[in-house]
Amino acid sequence: MIQILWYISCIFTIILILINSPSSNINSNLLSENKLFNVSSNQSFINQFIFFNIFLFFLLTIISLLIL
Repeated sequence: MIQILWYISCIFTIILILINSPSSNINSNLLSENKLFNVSSNQSFINQFIFFNIFLFFLLTIISLLIL
């Protein structure tokens, strides 16, 4: 069960990092066309969520090592 959560955390973190990439043309085009979004607020939320997922990844890694 922990390994499944670990895999989900890994994949989700990778996806979030790719979405947050500044060279992403899709993300930059959407944000530049629509000025209704507050970019700094959205970036801050995504960065916090990435940090949480990385923390979860390390926590699950430690737990899985302790169980083995």
